Amino acid sequence: MWADADREYTFRGKVFKQAFQLMPRMTPFYTQWESDTNPDDFFTTFAAKHWSVPIICVIVYVSFCYFGPKMMEGRKAFDLRNTLICWNWLLCIFSTIGE
Repeated sequence: MWADADREYTFRGKVFKQAFQLMPRMTPFYTQWESDTNPDDFFTTFAAKHWSVPIICVIVYVSFCYFGPKMMEGRKAFDLRNTLICWNWLLCIFSTIGE
């Protein structure tokens, strides 16, 4: 299989064991990407180069929280009852399958 049971994985400089190392019976259910990924790569490559992404997301979120209610003040409320019923049923089915 792809996963190497003896390989040491590190996250921010600390050694840890992945789930397939702790539960070898689960190894057939892992994809190659899951067993080969190194979390340190995310922090050293993507997060270090794109530090502005979370800042932009926070600014957009706070702006939406402030301006959203002001924009909707004079408008009719959406009728989302049927949409939320469908969403809850789909979430319930997905959660049941995932257990």
